[in-house]
Amino acid sequence: MGGSMSVKLEIGGRERVIRFTMRSYAGLQSEAKQIGLKPDLSNLDPSNMLHLTGLLWAGLLPDDHDLSFDEVLDWETNPAMFAEQVAEAFGKSLGESKAPVEHPAIKPKQRRASTGARRTN
Repeated sequence: MGGSMSVKLEIGGRERVIRFTMRSYAGLQSEAKQIGLKPDLSNLDPSNMLHLTGLLWAGLLPDDHDLSFDEVLDWETNPAMFAEQVAEAFGKSLGESKAPVEHPAIKPKQRRASTGARRTN
């Protein structure tokens, strides 16, 4: 757990690991309709709060199988606190060394220079 394809951050009241595995992608597809995604995820837009929350939830699933999407929706947090870490973990899952700036799912104009999130790795 928490290997080089993961990103750690403090969110939801504790330190967590975001990483994308087959469980993550399957989970995201299973929630696609609820959050307004196409089943093939082709309309994934990180500027959409439901999509961003869905990515966060999916990235947490490998290490927290019982975490529900609704639980993540109820966390009191600022999206800027985790958006960059989610993008970084997603990029690592695609074999990129940092956030996939040119990947269609992560639009460059949505990335911020500083998120204020507390990194723990």
